[in-house]
Amino acid sequence: MTELAGHKQAETPALQEPKVRYRTIAEIIFDYAYVIRIEPDGTTVLEWISEAFTNTTGISLGKVDILDAWTSFLHPDDKPVFLQRMQALLAGQSDVSEYRILTRQGEIRWLRDYGRLVRDSAQGRIAHLYGAAQDITEHKRIEEESARNAQELSRSNAFIAALGRVAARITATPDPDQVMATLGTELVQLGINSLIALLIPGEETLVIRHVSIESDLLARAEKLVGLTARGFRIPRERWSLYTDLVEQRHALFRQDVTSLALPLLPGVPAQVVKHSLRLVGVSPGFQTISLPLTVEEKTLGMLVMWGPDLRESDLSAALVFAGQVAAALEMASLFQQVQEAAARLQMLSRQLVKAQEVERRRVARELHDEIGQLLTGLKLTLELYEDLPSDAIDLSQAQAMVAGLMARVQDMSLDLRPAMLDDLGLLPALLWHFERYTAQTRIHVAWEHSGLERRFAPKVETAAYRIVQEAHTNVARHAKTDRVKIHLWADQYTLNVQ
Repeated sequence: MTELAGHKQAETPALQEPKVRYRTIAEIIFDYAYVIRIEPDGTTVLEWISEAFTNTTGISLGKVDILDAWTSFLHPDDKPVFLQRMQALLAGQSDVSEYRILTRQGEIRWLRDYGRLVRDSAQGRIAHLYGAAQDITEHKRIEEESARNAQELSRSNAFIAALGRVAARITATPDPDQVMATLGTELVQLGINSLIALLIPGEETLVIRHVSIESDLLARAEKLVGLTARGFRIPRERWSLYTDLVEQRHALFRQDVTSLALPLLPGVPAQVVKHSLRLVGVSPGFQTISLPLTVEEKTLGMLVMWGPDLRESDLSAALVFAGQVAAALEMASLFQQVQEAAARLQMLSRQLVKAQEVERRRVARELHDEIGQLLTGLKLTLELYEDLPSDAIDLSQAQAMVAGLMARVQDMSLDLRPAMLDDLGLLPALLWHFERYTAQTRIHVAWEHSGLERRFAPKVETAAYRIVQEAHTNVARHAKTDRVKIHLWADQYTLNVQ
């Protein structure tokens, strides 16, 4: 304990003993304690301060006006707080204030200062200021860290909720392109731009499918670099993040979006790339989050988001969001495939109905033109025989008509479906068809085959036979040739017709 200023007169041991005791108690209870004497002219003199203050802060207080000295090491922002404290004390109020001081080492320390003015009744004025301070620096640090954590948690919750709303919007979208467009629009509302690139099946190359940048600005940037963003290919060897992002499926955080763009445009000067990024509103200081788009064990591509407010702490939420985006894209793609398959099935159904109608018309025409004529001729012949005596009737003509009628019915039956195809299989049926086709059209069939000695599934044999039959029909009608070549071969899994 050190007396920095005090009464000139000596104090008796009886008077000093209580002071020592009280000061010792103050040092135990508080980090710093002090006594300031207020002179009649208003000058303030430090009578005593605990040694811990000097030891901690490196500040020595001499016999100067202590209030002026005290304000010299106050944090500039807290001087108004200290002045308000002194005004309260001088008004006779007890005061507890919190403020910052700067140590000799430049460290900022927080104090909670308790002060009380003591009046000298003999002199009829305020004569002393008794004070004690707690160093609450660690408490403030924890408090500020807690506030930051709470703020970050609130921001993260808001970020997660916002991404959840975006995910809900895109999940109900049945078209992959619309999924990406909706995603881009919704993220822009959050101050986040985005890019989606999808893998080309069977290749280690990504293709940019969507960029959420305003179209006019994007067009100007594309003109500047001489490339088009949508459809731009990113091969594996050109992008260092490919392995981490696509193969290992890691979410990546980067401080600078420019560092991602430069390797993708090796033929474009760096200054042009940077200028084009600034042109579309991308600041070099924007943070980026790159995410794999995966569904189970399948990697669809990547989602890149960038903006001024993204944090590395957003990675976990963003990775979950990327999974929802990937699922929405996969569902939309499957839905699109189902729609396309349904459209193809509808088209095939119409073609089938059309083919059936064509076949019905052909059969009806043959029945009318050929079978009908034969039957009419047979009827007329038999009617002529009604008036003739029995020994004058010659049935040879009628028999010839019946034979021709039976042959024509048999031909029609074979055209519709030869029984040989069901009984003997594809190879014998084709051999019979070729002979009959050449006899009817005088078009020679040159053909090669391999692997047809076995039986195939009935629907396969029927399909192959009909393909050959229809091809021959088209040749006879339209080709104006006397020769046609057919090649059929089969392996373990397929039957091929050429």
